[in-house]
Amino acid sequence: MAKEPKSANVTYFRVDSDGYIYLRSATPQEGYKEYFNRDGVSLGYKKIFSATDDGYISFLGVRTAEFDTGKVEYVSVSIKNGDSVESVQFPLVTQKGGLSNYAKALAQVLPNIKFEDKYSLSFDKRKDEAGYTIKNIYFNQSDVKDTPAVPIFHKYKNKTGDNGGDIPNMEQTTGLGGKVNWDTSKQDNFLYASLMEQIERFKAFSESTQSNTSQPKDEAPKANVTEGNTNVFANDEDDDLPF
Repeated sequence: MAKEPKSANVTYFRVDSDGYIYLRSATPQEGYKEYFNRDGVSLGYKKIFSATDDGYISFLGVRTAEFDTGKVEYVSVSIKNGDSVESVQFPLVTQKGGLSNYAKALAQVLPNIKFEDKYSLSFDKRKDEAGYTIKNIYFNQSDVKDTPAVPIFHKYKNKTGDNGGDIPNMEQTTGLGGKVNWDTSKQDNFLYASLMEQIERFKAFSESTQSNTSQPKDEAPKANVTEGNTNVFANDEDDDLPF
């Protein structure tokens, strides 16, 4: 008798303002802490994690969510371990229309990722020596069980002056009243092209491997969403949304 396809148990994570992945709930649950906006208004409850479980990348792409204010594009990365899928999403662009910092970081590291290998996914937010906020994304890998995972190096690096890495420098412009602005368009275009190229590379890899399986590697259409987090793309203050 034919076997029925299994539904994946999908857990949807988001990335908070401190660089941790989290699950969100509208009601109190064990392990969740209440969080508030700048005005002290409760935004619900969070459970914080330092990284996803180890697994294989089962989805990599851009998805669109619709709000009353318009459509928002999110980058989505899913890690699959057995029948469990852990999916992390973050905005593709900022409120000003530039490529988001996490999208930039993803574009930098993906060329060094081997899709046939297992990884855990983690995020980071810190200040550099000049005091600027740096946001990063890591694909962590451990060859030996119970040993610390090591993040994969980024292929693309920022330039130092006119030397160094591949990524174009930001360009300084002067606006009205002599105000100094920084134009990131060349940098954004370079990294956006890299990100789209890597998404296509993943699609090609996924298609080549799916022919040997009875169902797609991506989340099943009728997924069992865990932690009660059914509003996957709900807007809150941690998101850097363009609307």
